[in-house]
Formats: sequence, C-alpha cells, structure tokens
Amino acid sequence: MRRPAAKAAYGNLGALVAGGTGSRPGQQGAERVQPTDTDATPNSVDTPRREGRSRIVVSYKGKRIAKYRLAKRKVMIGRRHDCDIRVNSRSASRHHAQIFTVLDDDYVLDLDSKNGTFVNSRRIKKHALKDGDVISIGGFDLAYTRETPTRD
Repeated sequence: MRRPAAKAAYGNLGALVAGGTGSRPGQQGAERVQPTDTDATPNSVDTPRREGRSRIVVSYKGKRIAKYRLAKRKVMIGRRHDCDIRVNSRSASRHHAQIFTVLDDDYVLDLDSKNGTFVNSRRIKKHALKDGDVISIGGFDLAYTRETPTRD
C-alpha cells in the first residue's frame, strides 16, 4: 500500500524518470546521463562539464548493457528510478554511489552502501578514477574510460 506522503517526500518521480524537471532541489533543469553509442552532443541548456570526454560502459556477466557519456558534474548510481545510472540489483542500494568531478578529475564516492563499492576489486569509500578503472556495484561492472583531447 502506497502512502500519500511518499509523493510529497520524493517529488514528481514520473517527471524525473522521463527526463523532465522535478520538484527536488538540485534536479531543476538537470541534464540526465543518457545511454548512447555515439558522440552526439546532449540537448541541454546547461553547459556540459567537459563535453562528455568520460564514459561509463555498464556490463553484467560480461555482456554490455549500456554506454553512458558523463555530461554532468555529479552522476548518481543506484537502483532508484531517479538515479542517472540505474543498477537493477537487490545488492545495490537505492543511492549507492556517485561519480563527481573536481576541476578536470573524476572521482567515485560510495554513499555508505551496505554491500560496498569496488574499484578494480578493491573496496573503496572515495577513489580518483583513471582510464580503464572498473567500478563494481551489485554484480554489475561499470568500466570507466576517459578520452584524452587531441592537439592539432
């Protein structure tokens, strides 16, 4: 049975899932991370953090599921519908981890999840990401790649 207070507490989840704007602070006009197999520029009025040079490839049991371009400064990972990268596993927390950018570097932060966040098979709380790192959450592997800009 769903309580009426749940909608008030979590805002308009339907709009967030559809990529619209919600009533939660920090979600107004936020660009969602979109699964992509191309280098298309995102449709957003906000300035992308770094023109999408970093990517996450999500795989499960060796099979590639999705590819994401990291175009926001903060990307939420978890099993809730309002997460930018959804990990559909009971072993993952609702808001399990976050990838964030400081200056030009990406970091992954475990959000006090019960089962932990692993980078290259080592449990972490916070980790500076490098090209080729693999983040493991709830049986899913999220391979981080960062393209280096070419100079003419």
